[in-house]
Amino acid sequence: MHYTFLWGLASILLLINFALGVKKPIPYNGCPTFDLKNRISIIEKSSISGFSLQKNLSAFNLFTDTQFIFNLLRLHISEEEFCELQSSANIMMMFPAAIWLSEKSMFLTVVRLSYSRKAFLKSFLYTSLFDSNWNEVITEELIGMTQVPGIIPIDVYDYSIENSGPEDPRIFWFSNEIYIIFNMIDIDLKRKMFLYNFSTGESWALRIIDHLFWHRYAEKNWTPLIIDDKSMYFVYNYKNFQILDCTDRNNYCIKSSGEFNTVPSGLRGGSPYVRFQKTNYFISYGYTHIDYRKDEEFCVVYRPAITIVFIEENPLSFRLIYQSEPIEFQEKLFIQPIMNYTEGSQAEICEDRRIMMVVSIAKWDYDKDIVDITINLNDTIPLAIQISGLTSLINDVIKMHENRAFLEETNCAERLAWKHFELEDIEGTKFSPRKKRMAGVKNDKTDLDLTKVVFQNLQF
Repeated sequence: MHYTFLWGLASILLLINFALGVKKPIPYNGCPTFDLKNRISIIEKSSISGFSLQKNLSAFNLFTDTQFIFNLLRLHISEEEFCELQSSANIMMMFPAAIWLSEKSMFLTVVRLSYSRKAFLKSFLYTSLFDSNWNEVITEELIGMTQVPGIIPIDVYDYSIENSGPEDPRIFWFSNEIYIIFNMIDIDLKRKMFLYNFSTGESWALRIIDHLFWHRYAEKNWTPLIIDDKSMYFVYNYKNFQILDCTDRNNYCIKSSGEFNTVPSGLRGGSPYVRFQKTNYFISYGYTHIDYRKDEEFCVVYRPAITIVFIEENPLSFRLIYQSEPIEFQEKLFIQPIMNYTEGSQAEICEDRRIMMVVSIAKWDYDKDIVDITINLNDTIPLAIQISGLTSLINDVIKMHENRAFLEETNCAERLAWKHFELEDIEGTKFSPRKKRMAGVKNDKTDLDLTKVVFQNLQF
C-alpha cells in the first residue's frame, strides 16, 4: 500500500512537470532518450573554428602563424629531427583542452602536438590564448610560471621510446590554480597520470596508494571532478563507477570514502565535470567506444555522450544518474577532408568518421543557453564550436530525476550506443544492411561467425 501511494504520487508530480513544459524522454530498453539530435545544435552564427595545421583547412584555422609553432618545437627536439620534419604540415594537433579566464575574457587552451619519427610517436603540449570569438591572441605573457603561447616544459623520461611524451590533456581549475592532467610513460616504462601546475611550472606523477583498489597497468582517461574548488576527485573507471580522491596534492590518490551507486557504464573518459549552476549536478561529455570489423580491419567509433553525476556532501555520495545516447552534433563536422589516405590502409577502410570526442566544456552561458566546447576529431583536427540546447536539456533531466521519473539504469551509454549504430545485440545473427556493411558481412544469407569478433563489447 505504501509503495502504491508513493508511485501514485510520483506519477502525479511527473504529470505536473510535463504540464509545466518538461519534455518527456523517449524510453529505449529502460534508458531515457531526449531526442538530442533536434535539441542540441551548433549555433550557425558562430563559424566552426579549427585548430588544424592542414593548409586545406585554412578557413577554419585558429592559428594565424603555424610557422611560429614549428619554430617553438625546434627548441625541444634535435636539429636532425627538425630537418626531418621539414614543415609544420607534418605535425598533428589533437585533443584540445580549454578553460575560460574570466579576468582576461580569453580562453586558455592546451593542445597535444605529435609527430612520427622512425615509427616512434613523440608528443608535446602546446598552450595558447584565444579571445571570446576563438581568434588567437599573439601577445606573449606569463600565466603563473608558464609562458603562453609556448610548449609546456614537461620532463620526459626518454623520447627515444615508442609513444613518448604527454598525451590527452585535460585542463581545470583547482584551489584557484590551473592544472593539466595528462598521461605519459614514466621512468619505469609504465604509463601513468601526471599533473602540471601552471602557477609553479611543476609536474608530477599521481600514484594510487590504496592496496585494495584495483588499478590498471597503463593509466589513462581520468576525468576531473572538482567540488567547490577545494576537493579534487577523478572518475577513474566508468565500468564500475570508481572515483579517486587526490585532494591532498601530495602525489597520492586513494579511493573516495563516499558512497557510490553501482551502475556500470560503457563510457571511457570524458571532459572535466562542470557544476551545473548552483545545483549538486555535475555535467561532462563522456565518450562511447565501439569496435567493429570491416574488410579484415578492426575499426573503432568514438562519440560523445552527456553524463550527469549527482553529488551529496553530507554524507558524501556520488550517483551516476544519466548517460545519453551518442551525439553527432552536425554532419558538417565531418565534411572536412581529414588526411591523405594511403589506398587500402586502415585509415581509408575505416573512413573519416571514426572519432569525435568533446574534450572541454570551456564556457557556459546559462541565461543564453550557449556553450563553448572543444572537440577532438579523428585525432587530427581539434575544433572549437558553440552549441545551444544543453541548458534546457539538463534542466529537464534534473526535474525528471528529482521526481524519480526514471531509474538509474544499467549501462545506458552502451545500450544507447548499440541502438545508435543499429546494433541490437552482439550475440544476434540478424544484421540490417548497414550493420552488414559496417561488419563486412555480405548482403546474402551468410551466417555470422561469432568466433570472429565483429562488434565487440567495450574493453576496459
